[in-house]
Amino acid sequence: DFSNVSVVGDGAVNGTDSNTILSHSVTSGIITFDDQDTYDAALIINSNNLSDVTSYLTTNITTVGQTVAFAYDKDKDGSADSTFVYNAGTGTDDSLVLLINVLGTSISETNATTAGLIAIAGSVL
Repeated sequence: DFSNVSVVGDGAVNGTDSNTILSHSVTSGIITFDDQDTYDAALIINSNNLSDVTSYLTTNITTVGQTVAFAYDKDKDGSADSTFVYNAGTGTDDSLVLLINVLGTSISETNATTAGLIAIAGSVL
């Protein structure tokens, strides 16, 4: 649960650069990142580029409640094994949640039973 939620809409964006991360694409709430200004192919995200990703997210996903998820290679073997969920908060109150050994294929504000769906909810705290 986050205070506010709104899944970011689909599309590719040449965002404000953060070191190695120059653009992104969103499909069904899953964001992927590229090291090219014009999005072409997804980078593997691991501990080597995670700080660039989080900086990119806080710069480019800024509307309170906007939420995305991205695949994460926790064990750095070259393939994703977990998922991070990012939610833009107020000011510096953003959230980044690691779902270990969960591979999300979409996120939604509804609690459906679709395989790979990560259900997110907003609540008043």
